[in-house]
Amino acid sequence: MSLSRGKQIQFTLIENGLDFVLTAIKDYPINVSTEAEMKRILKYSVLHLSSGVELLLKSRLHKENWVYIFQDMNKANTQKYIDRDFVSVDSKTNIERLENICNIVFSENEKKDLEALRKIRNGFEHFDFLENDIAIETKIEKAVKAIINFVAKNLLNVVTLKDTEQALLDEIKQKIIEINIYSKELENLANEQINIDNRQKIIFCPECGKEFFALDDDGGKMKCYYCGWRPQDENDRVQVATKYLYTNIASGCLILDNGEQLPLYECPECGFQAFVIDDNYRKCFNCGYNPEKEEIAFCNKCNLLYKVEVPEDDIGICPECFLNFVIKD
Repeated sequence: MSLSRGKQIQFTLIENGLDFVLTAIKDYPINVSTEAEMKRILKYSVLHLSSGVELLLKSRLHKENWVYIFQDMNKANTQKYIDRDFVSVDSKTNIERLENICNIVFSENEKKDLEALRKIRNGFEHFDFLENDIAIETKIEKAVKAIINFVAKNLLNVVTLKDTEQALLDEIKQKIIEINIYSKELENLANEQINIDNRQKIIFCPECGKEFFALDDDGGKMKCYYCGWRPQDENDRVQVATKYLYTNIASGCLILDNGEQLPLYECPECGFQAFVIDDNYRKCFNCGYNPEKEEIAFCNKCNLLYKVEVPEDDIGICPECFLNFVIKD
């Protein structure tokens, strides 16, 4: 019997967000036979998940005060809110308000994972697009976990879910379990192949963010054993290091927005311009040099990185500048 038409269709704000999230991952783990199917699933997974994330973040802000969900709170008024005729808060501003107004804490990884989703969404919506399929899956997986963790920690403590909302959340949790099992299988296969190939220099992949990227070693080529990504030029370590900064370091997007340079330096071990340094990360993408924080420093004279042999005796000058100073005297 066909459904009678002419009914009012209603979604609560939370139900709407959870439904988008579930729709984004309903086909996961992906098992299709054509590239066209894969492309379509990944595209709409990203778009639907992005919508779901924004709605769920917005629902917590809305719980605090409906005025906060206006992008420009100075333009908030009751009639526009009732008519739903306004520009609502974007995800970046939403997170800032949740932190500043609601005292909600996002980890750096959570912000990085949600930002990675936003970047992929922008790629799909605004221009042509090129990215590794498994890397997209991985970023979707991380963003789903980040937003469901947000719901568990910061939404369920202030709202009581309706039956329809709870049912959607339960389905999403089951899907996450299935995705975790699938990801673990891929990780086990990647680890097995790394051991077979005897690859030693393993770092976080610049594309998918998982720790399965092998720097070239004993004639082997650089590649990720999880998603398969490799640089266009197999010897281009600078491309690998730069892409890592764009993808994996949360502050990277801020550095670029401020017009500053990426934290990419000449390695004090091998001299190659492929050493990445950030608050929590120090690694050469050429030789694999990975020093502790106190083992390197910037020279106060030439501003280049140098190795600190004895930290308690260090005077803040690299050996070359010190030698020039001695010779000059």
